[in-house]
Amino acid sequence: MKFFIGLLAAVLLYREAAAHPSLYPPPRRADGSVLCEDAQTEAQLESIPYHSYHIHTMFWQNNEEHTKGAERLKERLVTHFNITNHCTSLFHQNTTCYFETDYSPAGPFLVGQWAIYVHLEDFAPLAQWISQHRGIYDVLIHPNSGCAVRDHEDWPFWIGTPWQIDLKVFRHYKMPWGPIDPASPEYPKHGPSTPPYTQRTHRLMRG
Repeated sequence: MKFFIGLLAAVLLYREAAAHPSLYPPPRRADGSVLCEDAQTEAQLESIPYHSYHIHTMFWQNNEEHTKGAERLKERLVTHFNITNHCTSLFHQNTTCYFETDYSPAGPFLVGQWAIYVHLEDFAPLAQWISQHRGIYDVLIHPNSGCAVRDHEDWPFWIGTPWQIDLKVFRHYKMPWGPIDPASPEYPKHGPSTPPYTQRTHRLMRG
């Protein structure tokens, strides 16, 4: 019975996270405590690296024309950048990839949306392209630091008009993160030539 309960919980978690699948262990202090909500000082914020980004494009799922236009925009983006990989994991991806389009509200999103997982080295060209080619669509770009609420509330930026999202969904996740040593194989790794992005990097890129 415990096995089936655990399996059901895993399925439900995947369904809720499918719209937002890049899950990272939260940043921690030396004593193992989580450093997210209470990170306020410059030194604390600088200690929180960005592991990747998401680009989300919103559309009215009950409007056929709006939906088809969003699909065409996604196809143009993945074709332009030759993004052939489908994101297959809830966790860190080794390359930029695309997620299945959500044609109904899922995760924190109250409308349909499609998303791209953006590897750090691909961030600048993809962000520039979507900002120039989005047309009538509004786009959310946010980092993935392990602080899911702040990634979406305090540290994202919108291109176009901001849409309401439901941040409470992130507080429902019960992740099995214990204190994680950055040297552990479980901790997200950056490539040897890719420095961690931080709050300062993000601010400089936003201008």
